[in-house]
Amino acid sequence: MDAIETILKPIRRSPRLVEAARLLNQQIERERRQREQFYEKMFPNEKVEFIDGKIIRHSPSRKDHLDVTKRLLKLLDTYVSIHKLGAVLSEKCLCVFPRNDHEPGHCLLWPRKGGSFTTKHT
Repeated sequence: MDAIETILKPIRRSPRLVEAARLLNQQIERERRQREQFYEKMFPNEKVEFIDGKIIRHSPSRKDHLDVTKRLLKLLDTYVSIHKLGAVLSEKCLCVFPRNDHEPGHCLLWPRKGGSFTTKHT
């Protein structure tokens, strides 16, 4: 039994199953609307993420952080290129998942994903 099945097992047997489903559906709908607002309010010059139904705005990075991320990008990109492991993206790369949208400092895309990206992807 996987983790989600373990979590759902007592809920499925509960007399409050319908109420639990209603509450979950309300949360899903609320997050869908919030996510739409997130996309409408995003600006290319901002680092913002959508995490657990909330818009998270990041302050500008300090120089020491920028220096470290630049060095890490050089190392990671070189290694990935030499070994043909995929594509490395950095900053302003919005990674979209079922519930959250993240802008990681660096992102490694394996060939099956990274190989399908073009300059038209945003």
